[in-house]
Amino acid sequence: MEIYLMPQTKDLQKEKRTRRPHIKTKSGCVTCKKRRVKCGEETPSCARCLRIGLRCDGYEKPKEDPRRRNRRIETGTSIPPNSALSVMISTCVSSSTSCSTATQTHLPVDQALFSFPSAPRFQNPQEYRFHQLFCSKVAGELSGFFPSNVWCHCVLQAAEAEPFIFDAVLAVGALHNIVTDAPDLKNAEAHRQYKDEHNFALEKYHDSLRSMRKALIEGRMEARIALIACLLTVCFENLYGTRGTAIFNMLSGVKLAKQLAHQTAAGALPGVKSAGPTAASIEKELVDMFTRLDITSMIFIDRRPADEHRIMKDSLDRAIESLPREYSALDEAVRDGEMIMAHCWHFIKIIQEIGQQFPSIFDCIPKANTGHWLSRSTRYGWNPWTDSDEPVPISWLEESERCVGEIEQWFTAFSPLVRKFEYSAEKYSMQLRRATLASLQAKFTLVSVRGAVYRREEEWDAHISDFREIVTLSETLLASQPKRFYASFESDTLVILAYLICKCRDGGIRRRALRLLDDYPRREAAWDSKYCSKIGHWIMNVEEGGLGPLESPEITEEQRLRPFSIDYDSVEGSIRTWACQKTTNGEIVNHDLLWN
Repeated sequence: MEIYLMPQTKDLQKEKRTRRPHIKTKSGCVTCKKRRVKCGEETPSCARCLRIGLRCDGYEKPKEDPRRRNRRIETGTSIPPNSALSVMISTCVSSSTSCSTATQTHLPVDQALFSFPSAPRFQNPQEYRFHQLFCSKVAGELSGFFPSNVWCHCVLQAAEAEPFIFDAVLAVGALHNIVTDAPDLKNAEAHRQYKDEHNFALEKYHDSLRSMRKALIEGRMEARIALIACLLTVCFENLYGTRGTAIFNMLSGVKLAKQLAHQTAAGALPGVKSAGPTAASIEKELVDMFTRLDITSMIFIDRRPADEHRIMKDSLDRAIESLPREYSALDEAVRDGEMIMAHCWHFIKIIQEIGQQFPSIFDCIPKANTGHWLSRSTRYGWNPWTDSDEPVPISWLEESERCVGEIEQWFTAFSPLVRKFEYSAEKYSMQLRRATLASLQAKFTLVSVRGAVYRREEEWDAHISDFREIVTLSETLLASQPKRFYASFESDTLVILAYLICKCRDGGIRRRALRLLDDYPRREAAWDSKYCSKIGHWIMNVEEGGLGPLESPEITEEQRLRPFSIDYDSVEGSIRTWACQKTTNGEIVNHDLLWN
């Protein structure tokens, strides 16, 4: 209860006062308006209400000018109800039933990305808690090594505009909290321990999916909102542990982003007014993010047929023909590098998909497509000529070298800019880190595209210097990260270090990579550092014969493990990894590792 002290002296009581003229404000919260007191207009709840223990009922939604609303509807591009996103949402509903501080920035009014109400939607303390958690922590961690306008700005504004984005943000915030609070527990165990947060996350996620489906059926989901919805579903499924659904949703979003980019001038996404440079940069950042997701899906597990990869590779051929001789802008260099890497990985997947038509050592690996166990083959470094005496056709060798030439050309054009950042490292610290990550991913792609046509495991030994450089770049990049568990949306380093341990037989380099997995606990997309470390130790123990951490033996062709298959329990989170060795007499020996 508020107490107002009245003047006590007669002079003050008799003194006539005149009020300074002013215009009454009508923008206060609903509670203060009813009480007829001045509102401080803080968001999401005003300080006056909170101070005296009242529930702040928020702010009334401002009436929108019908003419402005009509203009917004006319310029927006809706997603058809039968689109890939609709299938994605149906898959999410069926699958999930079973189951560094970021600063929020605001655009000027003329550069706002969405038309959104000012009234808060918090119905209970949990909603407020996890929304605040997403704004203050989760958005920054999901961005990975660098602040992202997509997570720290675009997603948050979309949440104000669309209730189903708001619900998805709450679900991701709650689930991210479970994962980071219990990093040593499997997903199922953590969900049981944090039952309230888990149930809240599932409830909000299902509410979001139902609303998404309704918006699609009614034809009122704009393109940008659809892409953001896709990002949030991929993020949720990854955090929940349903990797297969996450990959499916990821590919749906990639397909949608490519369609929209081709339909509009200069790759711009429809449905967004281009009032200022910030809106345009967000637009490009969304497309760039889906380009990286496309690469991530190909590195991990990709079920698209070879013909689809060939179409996408051919479309990139024309874009790569006009690369600059030297880069002066980091954004352009990184964007071109990602385009080249996508081109190379489409080539790698074509070879791998063609190889599925031929008998291989994969046929001897048990499959676990029963119950809630799913089997996935990564096929990294494998082709139809692996372990055979048949020569690789010249056309494939030439295509591999053409891809290598594109990466080397990019490195040549990028090197002057990197040297500039290195020369003034303190001034360009953020730019240098971003350039380091781009160089790391490009170097890994170069090794992978050459290895795609190798027939023997020993041929990978030609890349010892490349492996050493990859580990050095990873050490430089991770040195800026805290040695505490965190979960990011994009796959930056884990998959690279995991595959390096598989193919690099230099003991010293391998152990440097393992230290990075152990010293920096983290989860990147579907990859977990603990799992990658466990696989690394297992591989070295099998190939090196348990000779100890200081040994670097000469590992023969017969001792080397062949490509992997991964079975994972979609409910409990257990993972079984399969590999095999081919003996001198041609027999196959299977090895497996169960990670509970």
